[in-house]
Amino acid sequence: MKDSPTFNYRKALLWVLLLSFVFRAFFAAVIQLGNDEVYYWLLAANPAPTYFDHPPMFAWFINLFSFGLTFDSEIAVRMSSLLVFSLNTYLVFLIGKELKDERTGFLAALLLQSSVYTFVITGIMILPDTPLGIFWLLAMRSFIIALKNDEFGKREQLHLILAGLFTGLAVISKYHALLLWGGAGAFILFHRRNRMLKPHLYIALAISLGIILPVVLSDSQNVSFQTNRIDLFGHFRPLFLMREFFGQLAYNNPVNVILAFVALFSFRKKKFLPKDTFVLLLWFALPGILIFLFFSFFNSTLPHWSAPAYYAMNFISAAYLSNISSRTVPKVISTAIGLTGLVLLLAYGQINYGLFKGAKKTATIETLGENDVTLDMYGWDKIAEAFMKKSFQKHPATKTIVAHKWYNAAHLDYYLARPGKLKLIALGSPLD
Repeated sequence: MKDSPTFNYRKALLWVLLLSFVFRAFFAAVIQLGNDEVYYWLLAANPAPTYFDHPPMFAWFINLFSFGLTFDSEIAVRMSSLLVFSLNTYLVFLIGKELKDERTGFLAALLLQSSVYTFVITGIMILPDTPLGIFWLLAMRSFIIALKNDEFGKREQLHLILAGLFTGLAVISKYHALLLWGGAGAFILFHRRNRMLKPHLYIALAISLGIILPVVLSDSQNVSFQTNRIDLFGHFRPLFLMREFFGQLAYNNPVNVILAFVALFSFRKKKFLPKDTFVLLLWFALPGILIFLFFSFFNSTLPHWSAPAYYAMNFISAAYLSNISSRTVPKVISTAIGLTGLVLLLAYGQINYGLFKGAKKTATIETLGENDVTLDMYGWDKIAEAFMKKSFQKHPATKTIVAHKWYNAAHLDYYLARPGKLKLIALGSPLD
């Protein structure tokens, strides 16, 4: 379907950006920091070229958008996610327009709003996936412009070099962004071999390496920690595979995942994108999805590791919907957005009000709430208030809190030690 002459997609997109920002900002302000987030705040408060278990970009984002932690409330710590996700939404619109038309870009932007991974994990919470998302999309846009056509004019040359820059920045956000070079490289090898004769490709590779190598070489422990998490051929663990499979469905919204694969298998008949463009998107999508499914045969994986691969799948879905539906917002997208909104509202209710109790009747005071992950983001202000009024007043000579496990230590440091001007010492193995 061609763009409607009576519908202003850019104006509609601005409303989407505004409503999305207000909705996400509310949750960012009223939900306390989770285990990962408070740990990342701790790392950001101690700047370093890289960290034991993560490259450094997330810490730079936290510091940049909170003015060096001058403001460090929950919403301030998460501010980079709130603002960057709005930029991501506009980027997705531009990529969709580049691929096909404004309608495709608008539908892709709506699909971005309907994923738990993109809307919540990269759009509300502060994780390494926040900077990863914007640099992944910038790199993918530049690769698309540089590679989708046989022509290699000045615009394509510039964007191939920019793709190297953005991919390097994506990798120092999260190492598996190397999949971007893997997908682009495979497409070049099989479909654009003429690019291999161009110096711009090697300039782009050099720029990526120039960004990545200083971070990698500054802390080899970081790389060894990451690689040791994956055992390529261990014992088959069907539960790990099931968790990865259903996790991909849940994180990326089951409606979106089913839609993406319906679009994929419909391409042969519908031809809703130029063939080379469709194949390029597949190279950005399928390797990330399949590689982490393969890893999960033998390892404990996390579903958000593969989630960036679904950025490309959403463009395939948007182009497909643009071709078959005349509705401004197709029902499948409104259903997907409604599902994610419902999940988020239920999560808010569970975290702050305990909608679903689930406590065993035999639970003791020591085990009450055990294994309830929603408690990780609730009650720390109450614990801090009680600690300062009772424990600290009874023992005013207290100067230090001792903790173990990174998540306990980081929460205690942020909510107790920092406001109480106490020291916190974490004892134990670095893996803990």
